[in-house]
Amino acid sequence: MLAALKERLGTERCLFFEGSEMIEELVDGGSGAQDEIREPDIQLIQEECRVRDLPGIVTGHYTFRYSGTGSLMTAGTFKDFDAYSHILYLHVSPTTIHERRYMDLTKRPDIDLVQLSDWQHKEYAALRERCVEAKIPLMSIPDEVAGPENVVRVIQDLLSPIHEMRLEEVEAFIEREVSPTVKSALILDADKTLSEADGGALAREMMGIGNRSSLQQILGSYGYNLEAFVTLAMLYCQKTPFDFSTGCNQAARKIKLYGPIEAILRQVARESSLQIIVITCGLKKVWERVLQRHGFHSILGHGLGSIPVIGNGQLDLPVVTPQTKSLLVRQLQERGIYVTAFGDSPLDLSMLSAADNAVIVVGPESTRSKTMDNPLAYSIQEGKVRARQALMGDVSRRLINGPFQLRDSDKPPIEAADISLPVVDISSEQFLVQVLHSRRNTAGV
Repeated sequence: MLAALKERLGTERCLFFEGSEMIEELVDGGSGAQDEIREPDIQLIQEECRVRDLPGIVTGHYTFRYSGTGSLMTAGTFKDFDAYSHILYLHVSPTTIHERRYMDLTKRPDIDLVQLSDWQHKEYAALRERCVEAKIPLMSIPDEVAGPENVVRVIQDLLSPIHEMRLEEVEAFIEREVSPTVKSALILDADKTLSEADGGALAREMMGIGNRSSLQQILGSYGYNLEAFVTLAMLYCQKTPFDFSTGCNQAARKIKLYGPIEAILRQVARESSLQIIVITCGLKKVWERVLQRHGFHSILGHGLGSIPVIGNGQLDLPVVTPQTKSLLVRQLQERGIYVTAFGDSPLDLSMLSAADNAVIVVGPESTRSKTMDNPLAYSIQEGKVRARQALMGDVSRRLINGPFQLRDSDKPPIEAADISLPVVDISSEQFLVQVLHSRRNTAGV
């Protein structure tokens, strides 16, 4: 693999290091000997990368197996996790590994398929745990795409600067998409706001990658920050750009907009004084396709009635985080634009807090955000958010039903009676007047 990476990426662009050759010689010396030699080795690699101002690519194993006991020795040390920015795990099938070991002329201990599978499972679990602790994005590349060509493509994406969407990029978007004549803006989250559906979950299902528990593990481990969204982008890089796009298209075909959301979009989409923008921490390509299917997004992304989308994807886009959403709102407000914002989850609270007119979309209990009630209740009580809730369809239970208690917090519980979250009819004429004609210096919610 290292030779193939050198050939395709070139030594003038990257430095290459084989991390396993030396470590294999140390297995019999015990983990203490391994730590003693490995840490200075990693420091030397870091220093060479710094001096030559080039990224370093290190190949190797994370664990070694003692042939006598079957126990595993970890090759990575704390210094490794201080050095690495990303880790790619080639999830080659145990059958393939077994065949390679059989064909290898080097004398290796006999290990059957069950033992290899167990080794791989324990190795990946341990590596994932360490990556979460160190806040390092980890990408598992499955067997069918673990060849050099795909690994090179992923590394090339990683070598491009990966960053949270910057102020100047938000400003450039506004200059490109928002006409100087615009006086008001409607900013909407996508997943479970425009529709009951979670576009990212559908796309991952179509692509056959990850699952609900893996997503919850990523977000639960990293939080809703840059590392989490980079890790998700790396998850999508398991697929080629064509397969990723195909999966997004397939997911989009399964998504239907909420009726009241579609109705208000159609009513205001051609108002020259108003700009609609969809901004999501989810998949940009899914929601572009959804809006296009509903007639709101042209192929070129411009023109009266088209709705631009800001969102995430593979590793080819600036990363959209919850902070990006509030940044967009504030930049529009600085231009004198009155902002109405729609959201449904904790990822939207900073955007809703910044907006002049905040609406929380409440869908069926079975599909709505399960983590919104508590942080929303405290945000309302503390005066950070002033919002109303829009009920989608036959919703029997409103969003606020206390009492509330923040996890891992010493704040006292809040009763539902202490929270003001009135219901708004987004199809009413009064609401449309607010969206279209209110100004920051004259309007109230």
